[in-house]
Amino acid sequence: MKKRSFVIILLILIAVVVITIITNILLDTTGSINQGKFRVNDAVIKSMINVDEIENKSEEGQNALESLSLNISQNNSLIMLIEKSEEIDKIYLDNIKLTNPEVVGAFEFSYGDNEKNVFDISNEQVEIYKKEQEGQYLVQINFDNKNFLTNAKIPDGVNLVTYDGTILRTLDIPIAKLKFNLRFNLNIVEKTGKVNVCKVELNLPNEELLSNGIDIRREDLSGYRFKIKDNFNLFNLFTN
Repeated sequence: MKKRSFVIILLILIAVVVITIITNILLDTTGSINQGKFRVNDAVIKSMINVDEIENKSEEGQNALESLSLNISQNNSLIMLIEKSEEIDKIYLDNIKLTNPEVVGAFEFSYGDNEKNVFDISNEQVEIYKKEQEGQYLVQINFDNKNFLTNAKIPDGVNLVTYDGTILRTLDIPIAKLKFNLRFNLNIVEKTGKVNVCKVELNLPNEELLSNGIDIRREDLSGYRFKIKDNFNLFNLFTN
């Protein structure tokens, strides 16, 4: 009888856990309902190409372009303005996941604009500074595919090159080979300790980089919604 009662209790606990997991998935309102106190007022993504020249000794008959080697990087920034509804304790990133592009050098992550602070995405949390602009919190996150090409040469017969995204056409590199996926959580911690989280997912760069040389676009803010993070962990209830 005791054994039967234990099995029934165990089955009930398992059912509660399963129902809770399914409910959390179905009721995950991130991206649809702004439950938190904070709102993203503006989000802009900037993508560009950076070219560094390495001048080699020119041979007889070479033009100036043919004597150059190029190191090429692909740079991106996400700049967000977040409504300052109250003073906060800190802002941090976590759950950072990167899917590398086909053509990759070394990915470098940083935050800030003029003075960039490099960070390691393997860290459990990355705290970023709280900069204010016009009564709002300004957050800038940079993610750069550094030197995805090194010592690249300009093809023979090319007499004019622009050092922007259009150089990809010259070097016959399709955007698809530079595409990457980046996901992370942007967390704002209130003075009370309550955590507001916004899930961000980016697929970059876009075709405009190749056709326009640079891609600057304003994001659809429906994809930038905060919700209150539930720190209650049901599994801890049964394991602690």
